[in-house]
Amino acid sequence: MSDRIISHSELAKHTTKEEGLWFAINGSVYDFTDFLHDHPGGDQVMIDEAGTDATDAFEDVGHSDDARNQLEKMLVGTLEKGSGAAVAAAPASKKASGGKKSGGMNVMTIIVPLLIVAAAVYLRYRHR
Repeated sequence: MSDRIISHSELAKHTTKEEGLWFAINGSVYDFTDFLHDHPGGDQVMIDEAGTDATDAFEDVGHSDDARNQLEKMLVGTLEKGSGAAVAAAPASKKASGGKKSGGMNVMTIIVPLLIVAAAVYLRYRHR
C-alpha cells in the first residue's frame, strides 16, 4: 500500500497518456495508463473519467472481484480529504470540450429494450 497523499489538483492533472491516466476510486488513486487498451469496456470510458473521482462510474458498472483485485497493482496513493471535490469532479478542459461522464445509467439503456418489447408485442398481436 502506498502512503502517498494525492491532492485533488494533482489528480486533475493526470488526464492524458503522457501525464498518466489517474482515477480516484473509494478514496484511493490509481494509474490506469498501462491498462487503457486492455479495459474490457473500451478506452474511451477510461479517458472520459481520467483525473476525476470515478467511484460512482466504477461502482455503477458492477466490476468483478478480479477487476477489484487488479486495482492493487495500479495504486498510486490516497486521495486527500477536503474540499477539492469540485476540482476532481471534472477537469476544466473536459468541461470546455463537452466531455461527458460515462458509466452511469443512460436513457438509451431503458428506451431501446422497451421499444424492442413493444415491437414484439405489436407483431405478436397484430394478426389476432
